[in-house]
Amino acid sequence: MKKTTLNRPGKHIPRLYQPDLAAAGAMARLADPAQYHHLVHVLRMGVGDDINLFNEEQGEIAAHITATDKKSVTVSLGDLITPPPPPKLTEITLYFALIKRDALGFLLEKATELGVDALQPMTSDYSQNEAYHGDRAAAITRAATEQSRRLSLPRLAAPRRLDEIFAAPSPAAASRPDSATRPAKIFFCAVEQPALPLLLPTAISALGEIIGQNQGVNTHAPLPLGLVIGPEGGFSPREVALLSQHTSARLVSLGSEILRSETAALAGLAVIQAVLRQSVRP
Repeated sequence: MKKTTLNRPGKHIPRLYQPDLAAAGAMARLADPAQYHHLVHVLRMGVGDDINLFNEEQGEIAAHITATDKKSVTVSLGDLITPPPPPKLTEITLYFALIKRDALGFLLEKATELGVDALQPMTSDYSQNEAYHGDRAAAITRAATEQSRRLSLPRLAAPRRLDEIFAAPSPAAASRPDSATRPAKIFFCAVEQPALPLLLPTAISALGEIIGQNQGVNTHAPLPLGLVIGPEGGFSPREVALLSQHTSARLVSLGSEILRSETAALAGLAVIQAVLRQSVRP
């Protein structure tokens, strides 16, 4: 039997994502195999240890392990530690071409840590012929969420063709009655052409523009932003032409250096987040 342990002040307390949390004082059974393995076999936690449970709707709540068995951990829920976040002013989606397995795992982990709201893998003319495993992607992003103190999991989408994502909107969609009340959308498309404007000044200008467009609009939806990153070989000339013709796309440069796809994605996300946190506060 595992010896009961007590937490000391300052000791690291693990965080676990739970989609549903009961009220303080209630008991909860944690039976997710990956979380159970991490708590019991990796961290060697047991009765008397503390953990935190969280989700975006209910915030982060303290919990105390009261029992363990061969497949689950039972906890008693305590006080609210962090309240749910306020409504988001913006929502960032990272559109990325499929790359090799290890590089993709790194991209998913670090993009989550940088606060991306949604992840959209793409296939393109020069993208890697790599299988995309949604379960692996979900496990990576959940672990990164638990370690980075954020409360929400990024949404994961199935791979789509770049052509499909950036197809021109149909006349029917453009003329829908709600089109005037929906937030503007801007895609920052990183293209390996140093003559293009840099992402930083473009983001500062564009964010001011879309916020101005949506002042007074009767919607609670966040302003959608997209960062579009190509594969190791970049976008093909055909795809660059497609992106340049899209009304919501802004072609930008990340500088004169040639960056790997995962490096470009993280550099671009860091720039956008810096602009948002400095200039666009809720």
